[in-house]
Amino acid sequence: VANQYGGTTPTGTVAITTSAGGCNITLSGGAGSCSVTYNAVGSTSITANYTPTDVTKHKASTGSGTHTVQTTIPPTAIPTAVPTGFT
Repeated sequence: VANQYGGTTPTGTVAITTSAGGCNITLSGGAGSCSVTYNAVGSTSITANYTPTDVTKHKASTGSGTHTVQTTIPPTAIPTAVPTGFT
């Protein structure tokens, strides 16, 4: 979350929403993280809504974009020959 008013660290929450679900982040030191699990590859939208703890110091904001999910599991090699030496 960007500090638009100078001098104070943003506090509050960021709500993340996607087609795969969402999560809420409580900012600590102006930062935070969460995880969303995607079960399918392809393009999906993601939206972040920032709600400040103190609206006199920080402005609420919303941002969105597109995220492309690609496979991260490499293909498994399948042996084509049976090992020898087994009886």
